[in-house]
Amino acid sequence: MKNAVIYVHGKGGNTGEANRYKQFFDDSFEIVGFDYKSLNPWDAKIEFINYLRNNNNNKYFKKWVC
Repeated sequence: MKNAVIYVHGKGGNTGEANRYKQFFDDSFEIVGFDYKSLNPWDAKIEFINYLRNNNNNKYFKKWVC
């Protein structure tokens, strides 16, 4: 996997919504959806950073996270 699309759902959404976007990308893209505990995406920034930094399945993202 060389490319990734990171989907952050809105209020009341879920990670499964990311699958809707697979139709727009070829197999060289991994579509990643986040389920977060914060009340809104901008407050969940630390959750996203920790996920990308620590999730072994997403080792390709580590270089993009400060």
